[in-house]
Amino acid sequence: MYDEKPTEPGERDYYFDLGLSEKTTIEEVRKAWAVLVLKHHPDKKAPGKATDASEFIQVHAAYDFLRESDSKKTEYDLKHSGIQQEWIDYRRDLKLYEQRQDEQRQREVEAAEREAERLQREEKKRKQREEREGQKEAKRKEAEQQRKIQKWKRRDEWEQKRRAYMDQEERAHRDAIALGRVPRKYAQMYAQCPCLGCAWRARRVYREKFYGLRPMDPQEHKEYRQWKADEAERRSREVQQQKAREEQERKAKERMEQQRKEEEAARKKEEAAQRKKKARERVADERSKEAARRARETQEKDAQRRLARAQIAQKQEEYVMEVENSGEKLGEEEVIIDIGWAKKKGVAKCLYCDTDIRHYSFRCPEGGAIACNPCKNKLSRFAPCKLESDGEAEPEDTSEDGE
Repeated sequence: MYDEKPTEPGERDYYFDLGLSEKTTIEEVRKAWAVLVLKHHPDKKAPGKATDASEFIQVHAAYDFLRESDSKKTEYDLKHSGIQQEWIDYRRDLKLYEQRQDEQRQREVEAAEREAERLQREEKKRKQREEREGQKEAKRKEAEQQRKIQKWKRRDEWEQKRRAYMDQEERAHRDAIALGRVPRKYAQMYAQCPCLGCAWRARRVYREKFYGLRPMDPQEHKEYRQWKADEAERRSREVQQQKAREEQERKAKERMEQQRKEEEAARKKEEAAQRKKKARERVADERSKEAARRARETQEKDAQRRLARAQIAQKQEEYVMEVENSGEKLGEEEVIIDIGWAKKKGVAKCLYCDTDIRHYSFRCPEGGAIACNPCKNKLSRFAPCKLESDGEAEPEDTSEDGE
């Protein structure tokens, strides 16, 4: 049913082409036409793409038809329901046809892929088979060459022994003639000579005929000599290659050892630099901490001195007010007042003279300033008539003398 492409209906669905319904005005038709013309204009296509003006032409045709006289439009509206149904059926059949075509193309693609995979497998098997056959052929040729070489070696050994036997036979024959054991007429008549050497020769010739032994012909001897020369060259080449490999390995080991030493030296240098850096950072940190601690101690001591001065000034003012309230006259002599510092037992350090206190000290109730007995006595003395605005006569710092 969907193997063939469906045929378009004879009349266009102009309302559908403009995206409108039957109950529409000419103004709505004009607006829809203006929008679709701008949308489907061929000049709006991207550069390089094929120009398809079918939609543009359809929009123009629908607009030209629907803007005509009402009688023609009314006649078209009467049969529009049938035209609309035909186009609905056409678009449905076209969609099913395209789906069927897509499925068919997909099946063809899958079949082509399966065929390509099958061909690849067959090609792989063929290559593997050819490789195995090539290996077998190479092994066969190698085995045949080895058999030929072994045959050449045996025949060469036999040839060397044969020549040795022939030399021994010739020497025995000549010795027999020289010693007069056989007449000289047999000097060249080996077959009839009764000497021991000729007997050996006859026995050797019989054995060679019996076992089918024969010396190598010139071509075989030439091939054998060529093989021996090639074998000697191959062994020499292997020895040279082995020496070259050993030399390369030795140089590579030397380079690796040199690189390892350089890396070790660089690592040690880096570690030493890191240790020095950490040591410098640690020293700088310790110095900064020590400076901060000293600054903090100095600030704390300054704060304790300020609080102590304020507390002592308050005590002095209280003493002056008591004297004035009692009607007595303030003198110019120094007086000793009770500044209200508590006596504490234990080891401490004087805030004013920086002296180590071994037995007991005096502590200010405001801020906790610590003073030894002499400094406390100095702080307790003042001249009421010479009281300054700050109200303090702080003892002199005798830390240098104490040191």
